[in-house]
Amino acid sequence: MSSCNGGDPYAAYHYMAERGLPDETCAAYVAADQVCTDAHVCKGLDGTAQARYPNYTVSEYGTYQCDTHNPREGGKRCTAADKIAAMEHKMMAEIATRGPIACCVACGEGFDDFDGSGVFKPDERWACDHIVSLSGYGVETDGTKYWLVRNSFGRYWGAHGWYKHLRGVNAAGIEQYCSWATPDPKGWA
Repeated sequence: MSSCNGGDPYAAYHYMAERGLPDETCAAYVAADQVCTDAHVCKGLDGTAQARYPNYTVSEYGTYQCDTHNPREGGKRCTAADKIAAMEHKMMAEIATRGPIACCVACGEGFDDFDGSGVFKPDERWACDHIVSLSGYGVETDGTKYWLVRNSFGRYWGAHGWYKHLRGVNAAGIEQYCSWATPDPKGWA
């Protein structure tokens, strides 16, 4: 699946469809390798290992790609206006219909220190090295189109962990490769 180099949300959704994931309280992140025991898989509120726990899966998943070559596999930058517009339309429809989608972006100059004011207009980098969650879209009063994005850097980054990203021109490769998944409610007991 990969992690610090952008990862691939499609691979994560495939894994979830095949095997599922426990609740986040079960396999808490500890920044260390651990032996896979019942206690490391899921603990109850009393701290004892749980043999049964929620297992979340997805019922459907897929990708949207601006170009047939996956950018995670050495593809080329999508620059054709008609392909970018088609990608933008698909992304907007998915967000409006089923909610947030995961998209690749390039963390170029100024991204790590962006304070969240205005619309982020990245440099020319486009190769995926980070994944963000697109949750909405809009237009500024000056006509600048943007994606409303949740980043994983925490609430002290950007505007409490959120930012507006330039939309419709494949800025930082954001309209290059995105993945979506539909949660399967059967494991929500």
